[in-house]
Amino acid sequence: MTRLKASGADLLAAAAIGATGVLAKGTVSPPLVVAADRNWLCWFGFVTVSRLRRRPWGTADAVGSRGFTGGLLFAVSTGSFLYAVVLVPVATAVLIGAMLPVLALPLDAYRRRQLPAPAPALLALTAVAGAALLATGGDLKGGAAVVSLVSGTLYWQVSKDARDAGVAATSYTRRTMLVSAAALTTAALLHPDVPVLPETADWRILPALALASAVGQALFAWGHAHLPITVSATLQLCVPIFAAVFAWLFLDEGLTVMQLTGGGVLLGALIALVTVSDRPRGVAA
Repeated sequence: MTRLKASGADLLAAAAIGATGVLAKGTVSPPLVVAADRNWLCWFGFVTVSRLRRRPWGTADAVGSRGFTGGLLFAVSTGSFLYAVVLVPVATAVLIGAMLPVLALPLDAYRRRQLPAPAPALLALTAVAGAALLATGGDLKGGAAVVSLVSGTLYWQVSKDARDAGVAATSYTRRTMLVSAAALTTAALLHPDVPVLPETADWRILPALALASAVGQALFAWGHAHLPITVSATLQLCVPIFAAVFAWLFLDEGLTVMQLTGGGVLLGALIALVTVSDRPRGVAA
């Protein structure tokens, strides 16, 4: 049952993260500024929630190094992703980021010094193929999205290590948001053509963008403690489905029959992946 709840949390997180691409598409400020201010708002939200719920802050040793590394990686990943969203259709930018399982699978196998199981590996590749069909027709000039993919995969690995070490999801996410926001703000200050504050019109979008990001990252972080990294990472492949549907509804970025077919293949592979992963362990509720 815990595995099922974690999978559901990751799917809700995928919906929230999928919405961020659509929201970011509506901003007019430079992506670097949007990413920085969004992360500051997320950090403030996590601090507020922690204070209200009287949650422990976590020791500096437990959270510090992992939170700092994760924060820097998250800054690169989110900044480059928001930049990619400006250049290409939302579904295309999200698709490239959804290739995370392809990198996460060998990284996790290397960390554990063993080859990945054939069934999850095959299902992960099948899910990626479905995601590729989903974004067919996009203009794949999203080099920034590739940077987001690589840094996001490394962030995923650091996050998994933190959760395996017993670091609370709230403490870890709060620290990564603080570090990433500070890093992005520093980059904006050093860039001569980028303002530190966003355009006035973006203040209506930033709170919603921060809320979607915070909910998504918190749920993903919680799921890390209850799912293998390959399963958790592959569940993120639902992000392109939500992003494509939201872009179709709110940005008039249409879905073709091929894209809908890809979404079906993706969902089928995800369901099978969670089922196969759950069989060997039989984790109790």
